[in-house]
Order: sequence, then C-alpha cells, then structure tokens
Amino acid sequence: MADPKCPIHDKWYLQQRPSKFGYAWRCPISGCTVAWYGKPNTSPADHATRQARMMVWRELVQTQERNAEISLQSIQGQFGIEYIGMCDMETCEKIVEWLRQQ
Repeated sequence: MADPKCPIHDKWYLQQRPSKFGYAWRCPISGCTVAWYGKPNTSPADHATRQARMMVWRELVQTQERNAEISLQSIQGQFGIEYIGMCDMETCEKIVEWLRQQ
C-alpha cells in the first residue's frame, strides 16, 4: 500500500511511524497534525477532525440511550455517508447537531 498524501500539504506523503495503537501515518511537515491509522473506512485527518469524529460516536451512544431507533444506519441515510471516519469537520458538526435533536 502506498503512503497516503496529506490533505493539507497535498504534495507530501504521510510517513508511517510506530504509535501506541500500532502504526500511524503522519505528515512530515512540522506542526501539522494530520494522521491516519491505516483503517480502510477512515481517511487522513487533522487532530480537530479526528476529535469531531469521536464526538459523533459519543453523541450516537448517548442518543441511543434515549432513542433506540437511532443507529449508524440512520446517520448514513440522513447524511449520505458511508463511514463516520470519512467525514470532514463540517459534516461531523451537522451530525452531532442532528443527534442532539433526536
């Protein structure tokens, strides 16, 4: 598998390095927080976007405690996404807002 490119510094490839979760691919540009953990259903993202994706998952769990009918499939249908790990920051914010209204 070829190393993916940094979505911020498009001409730079992410470099594979060991991490506490196995391996991570990180941008070689100093100060850039873009990383990818090699999962096929995720895309490289900066720290803020990765945090937003985690917020979607937390909010989904909390919403399911109130409304068992809400599921990952509900989100996929409502927002036309395949995986949360592919979402950008704006989509994550919209999903969280929608979940809080359920």
